[in-house]
This record gives sequence, C-alpha cells and structure tokens, in this order.
Amino acid sequence: MSATINAAMNTAISTYSLDIHCYKKPEVVERLLRVVRHRGFSLDQFSMSSSHCGNHLQACLQVSSHRPVELLTAQLNKLYDVIEVQKPQVTSVSVKAGLWS
Repeated sequence: MSATINAAMNTAISTYSLDIHCYKKPEVVERLLRVVRHRGFSLDQFSMSSSHCGNHLQACLQVSSHRPVELLTAQLNKLYDVIEVQKPQVTSVSVKAGLWS
C-alpha cells in the first residue's frame, strides 16, 4: 500500500481544554454536554465551580476529537446561557492508525 493512502487512513485525535463562563441555571450543564455530543467530541473531563456572586458558573471541559475545535466553540458561543468561551488550549495530539496500516 502506498504511503499516501496509508497517511490518509491515519486520524489525528486532538485533545482540547475549554474554559466556559456561563449563567448559573439548572439546564446549562445539559446544554453544554448536548452540544459537545452533537458536534462529535468526546468528553474526557468535566468540572464546574460557582462564582463568588453566585450568579455565574465556570465550566472546565477537556474534549477530544478529530474535528476542528472551532466547530464546537462556535456552537457553544451561540448558547443563550454562555457568556464567554475562552480560546481553547490544545493539550495533546495523538495519531490513530487506520484499519490497513
């Protein structure tokens, strides 16, 4: 098998760390997780803390996918309860071999 075909069969899986500032509402966690799932990302870690004023939440997500993270952050920013999605940080990149490698 040629190197070109073999290289195309490999899939790079990137892991990203996202910090999301949002309003404190009961349904906000469900909305965040639904968007992560619908955009084809796997949730690796999740933590959340309340702000000092009690009206806001800080959610920290670690997600992974072969898809560009911009697909996820664009949709998260559209959620009504989200105030800000900070620029995602790439935490790791791994290459998974395809079936014919």
